[in-house]
Amino acid sequence: KLNPNYELAVLQRGITYCMLKKDNLAINDLTKSIAINSSSAKAYYYRFLAKRAEKDFAGSYNDLKKAESIDDKYVTEELNKMYY
Repeated sequence: KLNPNYELAVLQRGITYCMLKKDNLAINDLTKSIAINSSSAKAYYYRFLAKRAEKDFAGSYNDLKKAESIDDKYVTEELNKMYY
């Protein structure tokens, strides 16, 4: 409420919604976070997860590719955690 455009707070809330499987809320916050800071691989990565859960496969693929283009090491580490 104090600063609705504070990118870190919006990002963290989006990630929390994603973890709670509240995907629509996660997508909204992560999209806002990206609008504030379009170079956040983490925001694109978590939006990829939320969109994938919502079965928006084209949108999730685009977000994954964008996250990789920003920081492929971060994305590789996160995917490894998820699948290995």
